[in-house]
Amino acid sequence: MSKTSKFSFAIPIIRPLHFNNAHIALQDALIRDIDSWGGSLSFNNEYFLSGSKLVISLYKNPAEYVPFKKYFKPHRVRNYYLLVFKVDAEICETSILKLIDSIPKDEEYRDDIIEHVRTDIPITSILLEIHNFFLIANIAFPGALSTERGISFIAKRKYEEIEGFYAEHLFGALESSKKLKWPKLSSIGVLDAWNWLNSSNVIENGIGKNSVGRALAAFSQLTTESSSEDSTLNIIWALLGLEAIYTKGNLGLKEQLVLKTEVPLGKREENKKAFGQMYDFRSRLVHGDIDIPLRYTPYDGASEFENFHSDLYESSDIAIATLIATFQKLIQNNWKELEFQYSISGN
Repeated sequence: MSKTSKFSFAIPIIRPLHFNNAHIALQDALIRDIDSWGGSLSFNNEYFLSGSKLVISLYKNPAEYVPFKKYFKPHRVRNYYLLVFKVDAEICETSILKLIDSIPKDEEYRDDIIEHVRTDIPITSILLEIHNFFLIANIAFPGALSTERGISFIAKRKYEEIEGFYAEHLFGALESSKKLKWPKLSSIGVLDAWNWLNSSNVIENGIGKNSVGRALAAFSQLTTESSSEDSTLNIIWALLGLEAIYTKGNLGLKEQLVLKTEVPLGKREENKKAFGQMYDFRSRLVHGDIDIPLRYTPYDGASEFENFHSDLYESSDIAIATLIATFQKLIQNNWKELEFQYSISGN
């Protein structure tokens, strides 16, 4: 067994742009939440022994973390904080040796593969845990945690880069829910959300299991590696997640969603048609019934271009807000799935 505190991961957090104070306040609330429970996350991983923890440290000036200092270049517009994850755990030698034993003895590059197993496999498995944390944090605080590319370290020496995790646009879903007054997004703690994720077993080896796990996997597709990646597929992924949780079969999907989402999330008292209109927009989009601007069109000031993207973003925000609110309800009640039962009464 080997102590793995030598593994660390330094990842810069994007501070929201200064002109949106509400967004900055939301990220500050996330940081206070992390501080409130000390930034220590328990995790279950086949390559580490039980009792494993990720210990999070926050640096408001990334250059304060000496191993990262020479790699960080401040941006003239954006401000950054830095999250550093350190592994407080021991590697499970049994799992590692099992992988090594599976390598053919006559494999030409066996020594290189063994080195990969002993180093890359543990690091890769921890990065999955870290990205799961980013995902769950953006359910508790939508759009509050986006990162640039980071760096993994072994004994404070650079090992390899870490891809970014961009979810800032999810803040639009929070604003949409406030504007339409449905669904109501809750205030939940990140640690509660993390513990739910680990106890629910809806994610196994990076794959979403059961209806909720599949919905979480769809939700992960709403995040990207950088802010430059923008996709018209967000509404598709968000509704895929909603349909995984709420619908059965292939018939009457819109009606199922309209009715069933009100059970855990409450009645729509205002703007009642907005959810149905969102679903209709998605249906027309995927069935080729909407005029679509070319990806590279220079006429982005045309009314058709602006109307299309306005409808697209508004519909996406409604779908994403509904999906996030559903996850929050599952977390609050410690549910792994939603089950719906019919009842009847008469006079």
